[in-house]
This record gives sequence, structure tokens and C-alpha cells, in this order.
Amino acid sequence: MSEEQLTALLAKLRNDTGLLEKLKAARNLDASSALAKEAGFDVSKAD
Repeated sequence: MSEEQLTALLAKLRNDTGLLEKLKAARNLDASSALAKEAGFDVSKAD
């Protein structure tokens, strides 16, 4: 994940409490990565 992508994801999380809560509730990295990808971010488990 590029620094620009990370900045964009963090900005989205500040404004989208629903996505933030889903990420907090994610049980593992696979679930977290899938949620971020669904939101339009190119994320891998390594990120």
C-alpha cells in the first residue's frame, strides 16, 4: 500500500464510522483486507 493509499484510507475511516466499526470487528487480517478492498483500497495482508 502506498503512502497515498494509506492517507486516503485513514481519511475515509475518519468520516465513515460504519467502515471503521466493521474493521474494528474484523476477526483477522483476511477480513480486514477484504473490507478495505471493498472500500476501494489496494491492501494486502503484508501492508
